[in-house]
Amino acid sequence: MKKLTPQQAWDFYCGDSIELFISLSREMGITDIKEMCRIYVRDMPKLFERLFTQDYLDNLAKLLEQHIKEKGYDESKLLSRKQLDELWDKEVNAIISIVKDT
Repeated sequence: MKKLTPQQAWDFYCGDSIELFISLSREMGITDIKEMCRIYVRDMPKLFERLFTQDYLDNLAKLLEQHIKEKGYDESKLLSRKQLDELWDKEVNAIISIVKDT
């Protein structure tokens, strides 16, 4: 296994802003950063359609948590439920548009 830095792990496996990650997690009722990361990596085999060892997932959760703690986030940039719904609608409409054009 290639040793990843917290930044590399975030960029490869998450890619979105920390604020979006935290906003989505809070909407699911998760407020603890460690728990957010643990739950996110639990779904990784489905998201990436491949198998991961439990050790790899545990390490990845720690790296994601470390990245969030190192970089921090701006509470004022966390998205509301309404903003998350609008973002979802925008993404869905973009996908529909692409499918219609093919």
